[in-house]
Formats: sequence, structure tokens, C-alpha cells
Amino acid sequence: MRTLRCVRAGVLMLAAGLVPAWSQAGSGSVRGQVTDPSGRSIPDASVSLTVERGPSRSAKSDLQGQYQLRNINPGTYTIRASAKGFAPVERAGYEVTAGPPQVLDFPLALETATEKVTVQDTLQVEVDPSNNASALVIRGKELEALSDDRDDLAADLAALAGPAAGPNGGQIYIDGFTGGRLPAKSSIREVRINQNPFSAEYDRIGMGRVEVFTKPGSQDFHGEIQTHDGDSIFNSRNPFTPVKPHWQRLGLEGEVGGPIGKKTSFLADFEVRRFTENSFVNARTLDANLQVVQVSQGVLTPRRDTEDNLRVDRQISKNHTLTARYTFARDATDNQGASGFSLPSRVYNNRDSEDTAQLVETGVYGLHTVNETRARYSRQRTHQEGNANLPTTVVLDAFTGGGPPLTLSFTNQDRLEVLNTTTVTHGTHLLRWGGRLRGVYLKDQDTQNYTGTFTFSSLDSYRLTLSGEQSGLTPLQIRATGGGASQFSLAAGNPLASLNQFDAGFFALDDWRARPNLTLSLGLRYEFQTRLSDHHDFAPRLGLAWGVGPKGKPAKTVIRAGAGIFYDRVNESLSLDSLRRDGIHQQQFIVDNPDFYPAIPSIGQLLDGQTPQAIRELDAHIRAPEMAQIGAGVERQIPRNVVLAVNYIHSQAWHSLRS
Repeated sequence: MRTLRCVRAGVLMLAAGLVPAWSQAGSGSVRGQVTDPSGRSIPDASVSLTVERGPSRSAKSDLQGQYQLRNINPGTYTIRASAKGFAPVERAGYEVTAGPPQVLDFPLALETATEKVTVQDTLQVEVDPSNNASALVIRGKELEALSDDRDDLAADLAALAGPAAGPNGGQIYIDGFTGGRLPAKSSIREVRINQNPFSAEYDRIGMGRVEVFTKPGSQDFHGEIQTHDGDSIFNSRNPFTPVKPHWQRLGLEGEVGGPIGKKTSFLADFEVRRFTENSFVNARTLDANLQVVQVSQGVLTPRRDTEDNLRVDRQISKNHTLTARYTFARDATDNQGASGFSLPSRVYNNRDSEDTAQLVETGVYGLHTVNETRARYSRQRTHQEGNANLPTTVVLDAFTGGGPPLTLSFTNQDRLEVLNTTTVTHGTHLLRWGGRLRGVYLKDQDTQNYTGTFTFSSLDSYRLTLSGEQSGLTPLQIRATGGGASQFSLAAGNPLASLNQFDAGFFALDDWRARPNLTLSLGLRYEFQTRLSDHHDFAPRLGLAWGVGPKGKPAKTVIRAGAGIFYDRVNESLSLDSLRRDGIHQQQFIVDNPDFYPAIPSIGQLLDGQTPQAIRELDAHIRAPEMAQIGAGVERQIPRNVVLAVNYIHSQAWHSLRS
């Protein structure tokens, strides 16, 4: 019996040395998400963890593509992710440590006949058109390192994207849609920056493009809440004002998510921000005795922002998923309009609201095809109100006084955006085609300058005008002394205007792996919009990525080149301006050297005096702005996990807009 016990003990000790013990004591875990080439989740993917000697472990991803491997003994493992219709991805030599769960995501490519993808531990240059050296994918700890404040986060992302190569700056996409509000950082899954600059899928060049993707729900209930606070006790005084008004920024945000049955999950998040902001007035004006006085004052401009989001993911079938997301946002800012030369009497209040609903349906058809349809409706309302009962007085280089610049102005926007994209792999070709339709219904009321504006060339001429009026001088006598306003302007008529405007774009592209070290990207895009007679906006695109190095070894140098035609849209605000300020609906009057200050003449008097109007119209032959852009660059992998990239971009534009 003693001998039998010794044998059993020896066998157990030998097994302990050969087989990893999946125990909880001092164990670690790995979790992450499995996604397709478009960034969408892949449900029912298999993720396995193996060791050189011993059994393997595996887990299936849920309908959001989330997986988790628990109770892993610290050590080095090989982790592999695979799914039907996709090329498997393997991570060899992955170190698992005890403690909090480690995050390891697996982006899968569509399956081809010979493709093999291996996740590298070090930076490496590649000939994939989406893996240019300036492209960034931010998730996990990198995302956590960015600012929690929404405004600062937007600035951080713009800085990471760098300067845009186009005339309108960078472009931001939220879950594949153009524009929209940047979500709270706690609800962001990942951010992609500057990928594939010359792709025909996008209307603008990719330099400066930021793509934000929000988190899905998960198979486990989870939640978090956080708060942040900033106070003026940590700030220095503004050097342009002798006072230091109180400033504070409070924020509260959180999220909760989990399953709703076996095929549905949700994620809800909220963010509330309160700002005790200030604006500073630094101007010169006159007191009751017409003596120059300095105005240095801080004006309290409180701001309140609220945003709530709800996302629901549903696995319709094994190969089809549906995602619905709703956003509720309300912003309020008081005492706007007082800053710099503008006096506190000019303040008005602003209210913004936005309600957005979006649907995304993704389908996998066979082994090589993925189709995605996106639709979004956005309802935006902006409301500005002030007590404009006095005309505006502008004294150049001194102050702007009088009442607020508006009475009741508002902008109602209803926007619709629909996209469809199909991706197919065929041998060494990755084919993608699709289109986008955008429409806006815009209703805008603009009451700017309905009380009139007097402009004086200097503080001295303004003082002479007031002095002459107190002395009973006539307008001609006042002007003879050097006083009098230099200009009077007034808006009148119907301040309300509305329009519908649509634009569409269609594309087709082919990323062809001509050789293992050479990829050619060919694409064509066509765009058009309403309110333009120009319908010839074809935009061909060409890209090349060539890896230079010994045959059979990974390239350490990649030469990239690209060229394309890009078109810009004629913004709906220009179309709206031409409808409103056509000389009939809303009139703009300008009188040089007026002799009626401070009285406001009637519209009939201005018309009888044949006062010229400022009229705006769109040129009947206006064309969409066109730009040709050519780029070339070299990327070189150098020691110490560093990639050096040098790029050059040349731009040539035609039909640029001018007024």
C-alpha cells in the first residue's frame, strides 16, 4: 500500500509538471472581441488557448463578438481565433499573468485561398493599404490614457490625426456615419485614425480622418460610474482682467450593460457635465461725463450638458446581426455674446437638443461575402434668445454695446443618412462597393441685426457725436466736428427660410495583392448633389504599397504612393443664404455716413431713399469644388520597435468657392 501511494504521488507530481493547472488561486484571465474587416463583431467565433505540453482550452464569442478565458495559470501560451468564412489569427508567445483580465482583441480578415495572418509582438511595416504607418488604432489602455472630458478628447484625437490634407480640415465618423456628437469616452470601443488615405470609399482624403466605434453589450452584467472635478483654485488669474471669477467643471458618467435573453444584449451610458465657465470683457467706453473708462470684467457663462445613449444588439440568425442605438442630448449655455470688446449688455442664451436613432444590419453570405446596411435619423434643434430692444453700437478698437444681436433665432435640422457596403474576397482580390445617401431638411430663423447697427470709426468720433447731441448741434454740424457714425446696417423682412438638400456617393474598389510584397488599390467614386446643375463628379483613386526586402522575408521598407480626385459639397447653409437674402424675403440695408443716429429709420424711409441692399445668390453655373491630390512616402522599420515614415502630398484645386 505504501508503494502504491508513492507511485500515485509520483504520477500526480509528473502530471503537475506537464499539465497546466486551471486553478483560481493566483490565476489570470484573457478577454477581448473578435471582429470582421469592417470592425463589426463576429458571433460564435472559437478562441483557443494552448500550451506546448498539455491540454487546450477554448471559448465561443457571444453575439457581440466578446469572449473570455478564465482561471489560467500564469505562463506563456498560444492563443488562436477562428470563425467560419474568416482567416484564423494566431498569437504565439502570449504572456498571461495573474491579476485583472488581460485584453486581447482579434480582427479577422475574410478567408482567401492562401492567406495566413499572424499577430506580431513588434511593430512591422506591411503592404496592406489600411496599415499605413500613420494609421492608428486606439483601444484598451491607449484609449484610457486619453482625456475623460469630451471636448479635450476631441482635441486629443484631432492632434493624433494631425493636419488634414483637404481644405475643410479633418472628418469624424461615429459608427460609420459622418458627423454626429463624439460619445463619452466610457462608451467608445476603439478609434481608428488615418487608415487608407486614398480609398474610394470616402469622399475626402484620409489624412485627418477619425473613425469612432462604440461598445456593444456583453454576455455578463457589468457597470461603472466615475466623476471628475476641476476648480479655479488650481488656475492662475486671466492676465487681461484684474478679477478672478469662480470657475468649476463637474462631470458624472457611467454605463451598465448585459444580456437580454440568449440572443440580445444592451449597453446604456450617460454623461452629465456642469460648467461654471467665464468670458472676459476688456474694452474702453465712455462714462456719463464722456470720459474714457476701462472695462475689465469677468462674465459668468454657466453651461449644462446631458447625454444618454442606449445600444441594443440582436443576433437575428447565425450569420445576421442587428444593432440599434438611440442618443438623447441636451445642452444649455447662458450669457453668451459678452467677450473681448463686446459688453455684458449683449448677452443672450442658447439651447441645443439632439435626438438620434440608428440601425445597423450585418450579414455574412457564404465564405467570402459580408454586407452591411446602416441608417441614421438625427433631429437637431438650436434655439437662441435675447432681449434685443436697443440698436447695436460698434466703436472700432474700443467696444461693442447696445442690446443683444438677436431676438429669437433658431435652426431646426432633420438629417437622414443611409449607407450600404458589400465586401467580397476573391483569390488575391478584396472587392468592396456601396453607396451613401444623405438628406437634410433645414428650417432656420435668423434675427441677427433686426434692431440695426451703428458703426463708429473711433472712440473719439463717438465721443464727439454724443457731445454734439448734448450741445444741440445738427447732424451736419456734428459731422463737421469729426463726429458721426461711419455706417448703419439693418436686416428686415421675413427672417424664416427652409430647404431640402440631398447628396449621394457611390464607389467601387479593388485591393489586389498582385504579389506577396505588392498591393494595388484601384477605385472609382461618383458623387452628386441637389441644387447644382453639375452632375459629372467622377473621382478615380489609385494606391500602391510595395514592400522592399529580401525575397521570402518580411519587408522592412514599404514604398507607398497614391493619387485621386476629391470633390467637396456646396453646403446647405450657402443655399439657405441665397434663399433668404434674395432681396425679397429678407432685406439687408447699408447706409454710409448716416445722419440719423441714434434714431432708426423705417423700412419705408430706407426704400424711399433707394438704399442699396446686399443680395446673395448662387451662380447658375456653380460647380462642386474639385481637388487632385497626389502622395508618396517611404516607411522604414528601424530598431527598438520604431517605424519611421516620410510622406509628401501635393494638392491642386479647381472651382474653389468664393463670394
